Amino acid sequence: MLKFDRLVAHYGRRFDLPYIRTRALIMGIDFPHFGSIQNDDTWCIARKKLKLNNNRLETIDRALNGKSIKTHLTPKYWIAGARGDKKALAYILDHNEKDVIALEDIWLKLNKFVSKTNCSI
Repeated sequence: MLKFDRLVAHYGRRFDLPYIRTRALIMGIDFPHFGSIQNDDTWCIARKKLKLNNNRLETIDRALNGKSIKTHLTPKYWIAGARGDKKALAYILDHNEKDVIALEDIWLKLNKFVSKTNCSI
């Protein structure tokens, strides 16, 4: 994260960043200090600027693109992945890569409707 001055996430302010911060503190890893990295959240943008059934990444992707490349992760993949199952890990990696592609596409479409925030991680 320290390589970047701005992070874009989907529901990152309420899940990803607190989760990563907590794990860093537990593990004794330095977490970027307040003000060092700014962030934008497509969930927040969609909530304020769009009117959809919900603000899930897949819903936004389908609304803006007519389809979604996202895959679904059931607990079986997480359990198998935690055990080191190569097929499950490959599926999880593919899922994550597709999430990033969808997020980037959504960000490029939505960011013109909001001013850049100086919201820190």
